[in-house]
Amino acid sequence: MILTKKDRFDIYFIKQPLPVRLLLILTVSIFFPLYITIPIVVTVCIFIIRDDEMRKSILVAPDLMLYAFMGLLLLVVPLIYNNYVGFFCGILVILFFVLEFYIRRVMTKDLFSTICTLCCGMSLFCAAIAAAEKLFGIQIRVDALTGNANYYAYLIELMVIICFYKFVTTKKLAYIFIFAVNIAALILTGCRSAWLALLIGLLIFSVIQKNKTAFIVLTAISLTLAAAIYFNPDILPRYDDLDFSLIDRLTIWRKALADFFAHPFFGRGLFAYSQISGSEIQPHAHNIFIECLESTGIVGTSIAVLYIGSVLRDLAVSWKSGNEKIKARVALCGGLIAATFTHGITDAPIMGAQTGLFFILALSLRPRVTSPVPVTELYPKKYRVLESVSEPLKAKMFRFMEFRVKIKSPMTEEAVEVTLRELRKLSSDENEQIAILNQSMAKGNMGVSALKMQPHRPSVQRGNIR
Repeated sequence: MILTKKDRFDIYFIKQPLPVRLLLILTVSIFFPLYITIPIVVTVCIFIIRDDEMRKSILVAPDLMLYAFMGLLLLVVPLIYNNYVGFFCGILVILFFVLEFYIRRVMTKDLFSTICTLCCGMSLFCAAIAAAEKLFGIQIRVDALTGNANYYAYLIELMVIICFYKFVTTKKLAYIFIFAVNIAALILTGCRSAWLALLIGLLIFSVIQKNKTAFIVLTAISLTLAAAIYFNPDILPRYDDLDFSLIDRLTIWRKALADFFAHPFFGRGLFAYSQISGSEIQPHAHNIFIECLESTGIVGTSIAVLYIGSVLRDLAVSWKSGNEKIKARVALCGGLIAATFTHGITDAPIMGAQTGLFFILALSLRPRVTSPVPVTELYPKKYRVLESVSEPLKAKMFRFMEFRVKIKSPMTEEAVEVTLRELRKLSSDENEQIAILNQSMAKGNMGVSALKMQPHRPSVQRGNIR
């Protein structure tokens, strides 16, 4: 059967559970302007906070008090220094970490694949916007709705690494096309830092995945580009103002470090450097490590290091115990983190709303160290109809619901009730009801039918007695 666009939209979005739909909307919002991204972030966070089960699970999360203290730091300190921009950005960062917890809760391997594919598709949309900006002279350095060419370049870095991952794992040539389109868009941004960060990210991905062919090819490309720049420096983006940019960066770093040493313990809140520079062009320290020290001090930076350390520890455990697909996901996350920190040496790319959200999404894509959250925790209100059945049948029904999600046909509350009624019509024995569900899953059927090899029992289906 050939699926129409409407069919695909229904399967991959409309028929998905609400938590999944919210995550897909959140992913799409990354590729739109601030005035779209931020309201969607706030809306999703309101949904999370209002959900009783999700709120309770947040309250028992590991190291909650430590991260709560970090949130308090991001809110109180900037107010002390009249850093109102830092205060509101602190609220946004807190919401990002609520989202990180939420994404980790609902993420599955199928949803992970869908999000990566969705990001690749949205990158083509951004590339088209960038091409239009350049063609019609709207921007000298394209930003594709992000408001900053360097932020867009950072998004492209992550997108290219995701495309590379998708090509390596699926062998679909479409991802090579998307890869090439994004490289072309990266050229239009005129960003210098992004190229080295991208190469480092791809190399780290290849090393973690133990992909020798990719590593050799990328190393050859890196050496070729280095030689080309050495013999013809003009091919480097904005080569003419390179000396000025280096001097400017050093000046910014000295001032930011001086501000850190003046307020070493708690900093002065996010974007503290904007109070020193007094300029919208220089809102931060142009180095994520110095920016973290200046904004949050030794205390906040220590908490950030602990958080990144826990992410890396999760990745290490997943790589040691996971199969090849899990290791490929670990390699992807490692490449995204490596690209981010490499770019962060000369800029602070995650300081934008869209880029910061994308970084949180990238961290959330890491494989789960423990088993996925069962349907019972994700959708408890929807399936209370199962409270009246025995534990073995209830467990099997949850397995059947997870099976329906995997075949892109998730069950509604009404569908669960109908399935239970059909099972009771087919058999009054719960062991046979469980066997019927096993039979449906084995055959790939969305519904239930009478057990085979049981001729002595009356068969009941769709309310008709035979």
